Amino acid sequence: MPPSDPLTWSLVDLVDLEWQLALDAEASAEDLWDRDRRISREQLVPVLGKELVPEAGREIRSCGLRLWLEEVRKSCREESVGEMVCHGRGLMALILGFIAVTAGSGLVFGLLHREWRYFNVVHFLLATLAPQFLLLLLLLLGRVWGKIRSPSHRSTSLWRNLLADLWSKLATHAWTRRLSDVALRARTGKLGALVRPWLVWPVARLTQTAAIWYNLGIMGAFAGILLGMDVRFFWESTPGVSAEEGLHQVVATLATPWSWLAPQTVPSLSGIHDTRIAVTGTEGGWHEPEGVRSAEIWVPFLFTTLGIWGLLPRLILLAFCSWQERRMLLRQNFGDRQHRELWRRLAESGRLMVNVTGPGDDAIVLCWGGVEPNPEELRPVMLQQLRLNPVQWFTAGGLDVTTDSVAIRSLANLAGEKSAAPLPLVLIAESWGLAPRDLAAFLTSLRKELGVSPSIRCLLIGEPKAGHILTPPKAEDLRIWEKFAADLGDGGFIIRPLRGIQA
Repeated sequence: MPPSDPLTWSLVDLVDLEWQLALDAEASAEDLWDRDRRISREQLVPVLGKELVPEAGREIRSCGLRLWLEEVRKSCREESVGEMVCHGRGLMALILGFIAVTAGSGLVFGLLHREWRYFNVVHFLLATLAPQFLLLLLLLLGRVWGKIRSPSHRSTSLWRNLLADLWSKLATHAWTRRLSDVALRARTGKLGALVRPWLVWPVARLTQTAAIWYNLGIMGAFAGILLGMDVRFFWESTPGVSAEEGLHQVVATLATPWSWLAPQTVPSLSGIHDTRIAVTGTEGGWHEPEGVRSAEIWVPFLFTTLGIWGLLPRLILLAFCSWQERRMLLRQNFGDRQHRELWRRLAESGRLMVNVTGPGDDAIVLCWGGVEPNPEELRPVMLQQLRLNPVQWFTAGGLDVTTDSVAIRSLANLAGEKSAAPLPLVLIAESWGLAPRDLAAFLTSLRKELGVSPSIRCLLIGEPKAGHILTPPKAEDLRIWEKFAADLGDGGFIIRPLRGIQA
């Protein structure tokens, strides 16, 4: 079980974990096993004990990987990549906030007619709200399109390039000089493990914060103009009555959320008619109705509209992104290939250090693809590395296709006899002889008969050497099998490569 005070994950921790795994991809297997064996012995075994197994649940994996990360961090004296990313996000929030406030206030000043000091309310609404609604609509359509697209067509290259540009700009500062290395890795494709779907929510949170500052800039500049200038509000259109009625419908629609509470803030049809400006033949060129206080008609509506339709949706989206970010941190299952490889090293290293009392559990062995290991030689290996004792043997995947159906029926009969506690199944396969279609079809048929309850551990062996069939698989072969297991989508199918046999 995890500790009484479970270790939680932050964005800094996740970025550091993915960055360290990206670095591990360039290290030798011997160095990784030596490091992880030491960490497992010193940190994980005392805390997790017998719970340190390859098929451990999400909470156990989360706790173990956090302990591993804390130990790895001790060897790094400089600021971690996760801290740099979060500090960079804070700096970028300040920069984007300043740009957003400047853009919002500049937009309002640009809409003010300087000579006659009036606002065209139609232009004001279109310029301040329409682009934001259009952008939100495009993002929503992109989200829906991403959901309906096939996963095989999805790519993180766009996010990788955007993050690389961000880090490249931040790397110009002396205190973030190490970000240049991060940007270089992003450009060369070595940062693929760091660009994860969960990184979308922190980025989305950053953009919504900038959007809030943009709307605050609009509202602040608008309030400043009202306090410092005597401005008026009018609108103009070639059609007469029809344009007034259309604008009144738009105003009534925008005011729906609050018109029942403050109807006095909604311009009436007569008020809209009175504030319509028209071209005349006089020297001034404009006709301004006398006795009309346009500010009293339009200011309450415009200010409330900016708050309800501009600022409030951004606050809601910011809260939603923050909630999704916290939810993402709590729901990490660490089931990607590099996570499974790391956990397998930690679990198998710790497995040999935990005292096992009593014999191993009984298991069924299925030899796949014509492999024929010596049962007496395989039994101690399974007891040592899997803590399983083989009691029955079957073969499948050979030249005779009838053996597959015979093996499936036999295994289904055994599962029916032991329905209360089905025996675990160990599939012995040669790592260099994977036939994905044949094995996937066999496992699918087997699952239909057995159900999801019994786990299937795939014990991989390498090429025979000097008369010994039980040899460890190569790293490149293991990666192919890991990808096969990930594409298979069977949570109970666990890859277990054979390690050096210990006396």
